[in-house]
Amino acid sequence: MIPEKTVMLLDKDQALCRALEKYLARYGYDVISSEPEQPAFTRISKYTPAIVVSGIDLPEITGVELLRKIKQSFPAIQMVMMVEDQELEAALECLRLGASDYLSKPINSEELAVVLERACARQALWHENVRFKAELEIARRNKALFQQLFDEVPCYISLQDANFRLTGANRRFKKDLQKLSRTTACKWNTENRGN
Repeated sequence: MIPEKTVMLLDKDQALCRALEKYLARYGYDVISSEPEQPAFTRISKYTPAIVVSGIDLPEITGVELLRKIKQSFPAIQMVMMVEDQELEAALECLRLGASDYLSKPINSEELAVVLERACARQALWHENVRFKAELEIARRNKALFQQLFDEVPCYISLQDANFRLTGANRRFKKDLQKLSRTTACKWNTENRGN
């Protein structure tokens, strides 16, 4: 299975979890089934799924508390809340805390498919963002190393744009160009004083 398509189901309604497990398995999701005897956060720590679909009212913890713990320990995990009509306020609180989305019970299968697809996309973006940050840090370190090398080579190096305007140069080029500019300016001033 694709790791981004690993879903853990958590709810006090075990019949709902079993029905969702069958539905999601048919659509290519690797489902980690509900085990009510094991604490939710312990299971999440053990399996680290890409997505957690959870009810608000779990046996040992609230969905809001669980979301806080997940975001603190496993920020990449996308969390989708399943809520009853009377739990909408808690669902909004979860969204403010970083939940991907919420689903109203009874669960609509088409809505579930869309919500999970978006959660998978957010999961992929999160990992891509982490990768880009790491590459940016490497590039930043390499730039400093390159700049040091660029400035210390014993030859002239210049960078020019498409119109051949000087956009950058190494230290030696800049130093000698400044000397040449001063010498040329002095020579020009000396030659033009007599005129």
